Amino acid sequence: MKYTKIILLISALVVFGRWNDAAAQIVIVVNKNNTIRNLSNDELKKIYLGKVTIFPSGNKIILLEHAPVKKMFYKHVFNMKIDKVKKHWFSVVFSGKSATPPKELKDLDEVKKIVNTNDGAICFVELSTVDSSKMKVITIDNKKPGDAQYRLK
Repeated sequence: MKYTKIILLISALVVFGRWNDAAAQIVIVVNKNNTIRNLSNDELKKIYLGKVTIFPSGNKIILLEHAPVKKMFYKHVFNMKIDKVKKHWFSVVFSGKSATPPKELKDLDEVKKIVNTNDGAICFVELSTVDSSKMKVITIDNKKPGDAQYRLK
């Protein structure tokens, strides 16, 4: 009986975890004044790997990560686990390159504040948390969230 409850509990956690990942819609947000409207998936990868550090407008890119969707973002965009992403940034920092690693933020209000006050800020968040008065959602490969081919599901 004891083991049956444990197995049921573990099964429920696994199912909920998968459902929760499937339900989240990740989007990329930038400051409302940023001229970027679209990024290709390749451009997004280059930005989040530190290979591109300045937007076409000349603003220095400020990389942000919203912690609750970090794992999903790197899984969908890079097909990478967090440990591999950390190793990548470790090598970038110690190679002397000018790229700055993403700042991980757990608090959504802090994400909104930084994106709202920095023209170069970029972050991934869950669509349901977007505050359009403080940030704008950009398309990926000219696909909007909800489009069948949108990559950040």
